[in-house]
Amino acid sequence: MTIFISENLPQQPAFLFASYGPTASASASSSASGYLAADVLQADENNGWKPATTAQAQITIDLGSIVLNDHVALAGNNFAGVSIFVSGSSDGVNFSNTLIPTTLISAKGEAWFKYAPASFRYLRIAMVGHSSAFQIKHVLFGLLVPLPFLEDGACLNPIQSEGQHLISYAGLYLGSVTQRVTRPFSLSFGQVTAVEEAAFSAWMAACVQTAQAFFFVPDLAEPLCYFGYVDKKWKYEATMKTGMATIPKIPFTARVL
Repeated sequence: MTIFISENLPQQPAFLFASYGPTASASASSSASGYLAADVLQADENNGWKPATTAQAQITIDLGSIVLNDHVALAGNNFAGVSIFVSGSSDGVNFSNTLIPTTLISAKGEAWFKYAPASFRYLRIAMVGHSSAFQIKHVLFGLLVPLPFLEDGACLNPIQSEGQHLISYAGLYLGSVTQRVTRPFSLSFGQVTAVEEAAFSAWMAACVQTAQAFFFVPDLAEPLCYFGYVDKKWKYEATMKTGMATIPKIPFTARVL
């Protein structure tokens, strides 16, 4: 069963993806047994990190070199009600530059925040108010590259449920078994300029070519974001004509939290 709701308002989106160098690393103030801070650098939801207690905790990312960045994105579990702030440092000691002060996360397991562009090597995420179920699966810092407006807009909350209805031999409805619930997006950008296509090429090289997950922000004016993937068999082919490139529809899938 699939439910789609039409959205007609202009929405300028973005793709957020990690570009960590080979020397990037992560450390934490504490880690629960079996969890490693370094796992947050991987663009997946297989492992991840969680603090050892529900007391204030922090995780620090060493980018390996000083990098210009202006946003952070998080994927994980049980974010609701957690307060965080992000700070940066060039020497790994002085984190006096607070980029995001005490932001309350209302999302259940995905969030992104934008701040003024700043160059740092070390970035620290501190959190308070988290439960024992709180977990960060993936975190990234990057420089925002807005994409062109979506050609037809996008439904912000599409739903697709895969499962089976249980029907008795007598035709009685006995309930259902749900296998998974996802959010399938069909992102249509239509024709874009050569300059705009460069943003898609960078995303293609980082995520499509390597079959890597990424964040989709439907509207840069809103805090909503999704962590998901494009089908590995999808073909990126930007057809050029009269100086314009046609971007094929992008089938993006995210989980329902």
